[in-house]
Amino acid sequence: MPPFCFFKSSAPAASGSHAWQAFQQSFLADAANSEQVRSGPDLGVFERLTPDERGAAERMLIERLARADDSRAAIGLAAMQSRAAVEPLRHALRAQAGRGSMASPAFAHALWTLTRDPAAIEAVLAIARDAAVQETMRMEAVLALAGMPSPAVVQSLYELVQQEKAYLLRYHAFKGLLMLHGYTRQQADALVGPIAPQIAGAAVRAEAREAVLSRLASLLAGRTLIAPP
Repeated sequence: MPPFCFFKSSAPAASGSHAWQAFQQSFLADAANSEQVRSGPDLGVFERLTPDERGAAERMLIERLARADDSRAAIGLAAMQSRAAVEPLRHALRAQAGRGSMASPAFAHALWTLTRDPAAIEAVLAIARDAAVQETMRMEAVLALAGMPSPAVVQSLYELVQQEKAYLLRYHAFKGLLMLHGYTRQQADALVGPIAPQIAGAAVRAEAREAVLSRLASLLAGRTLIAPP
């Protein structure tokens, strides 16, 4: 058992409700073999759990923070607003740093969600900005930043839209800026789609880059940064 497990693991004695089974499938199933996992964890499942099931789910997710390669535990604990997860998350991030690893964006985002610790934002920003970091990890950071409203995040995402060479990072930075200014995920998807060709060409064509920045400015005109959830 990892040193930051403060609870004895205890799942419901029986097979549990349909919600409990959905929780297990979404957060505990083998990520490589679950179609539901690949589409993203079901964050609404916690509202459907019984109090006993919710307590068991919280304990199990805290124990799974030892698995730094699986971000679902951190995502779930943030969605639960688990105060019990704060110190285990800090411990997990310190352990990652002790191994010489960069902080997991999902772990840092979860800690920020629960504590508003500015150091957590800086940890995610450092990953998103670092061109030497693997693109998939930078993508995870950019996606996390879309839920971390702060002026520093807005500035960094804008710089990615303006200067980043990787298309998908520019695309999701653009979308993240829309969400940080009050657009829903569905609205942002609909708005970014038509300008995707210009986003794709922005790294090599000045006119495409100017079109992207002009469209972004028009979409954000009159809007303010959303308040933290």
